[in-house]
Amino acid sequence: MNISRKFSVIASLISMLAAAPAVQADHEWRLTVNGVSRHFDTDTPRSQLNEVNPGLGLEYHTSDWYIAGASYIDSYDCRAGYLGAGERWQLGQLAGITLDVGYFAGVHYRCLEYGDTQQNFVPAAFPTLTAGAFGDLVQLTAGVVPPVPDIIEDPGVAFSLSIRLPD
Repeated sequence: MNISRKFSVIASLISMLAAAPAVQADHEWRLTVNGVSRHFDTDTPRSQLNEVNPGLGLEYHTSDWYIAGASYIDSYDCRAGYLGAGERWQLGQLAGITLDVGYFAGVHYRCLEYGDTQQNFVPAAFPTLTAGAFGDLVQLTAGVVPPVPDIIEDPGVAFSLSIRLPD
């Protein structure tokens, strides 16, 4: 994919995220800080995996669903990104911490090469567990990344922190 096409795809994804309907009264924007991952059951030596994955993104939440997009450095030290949607259901509260379970599904951009074929955009779907504190001002989300043949050879858990933005 040439550089101008990459920029047009990224611009389109950002436009879709920014065009989220703001007409609902029960909505919020969140800043996402991608952080760390932990790999398990992998053939790649852990010393070859980068488990510090800095990046930034945006989330738009309604009472029923959310959309999210971000760019970060993945476990192979490559620029990666995602755009998708999901749902969360509250499990309850414990000591002022809100616990949610949910899922996220969308498109993931990666810079991996397999032989002569470069697979940049791949589908992504995984379960999530979120803990929110201070009235959900701050949320920590763990996304379980399952193995996918020829796409995700090193499954694990990815952690991100999100902060509710002021209206």
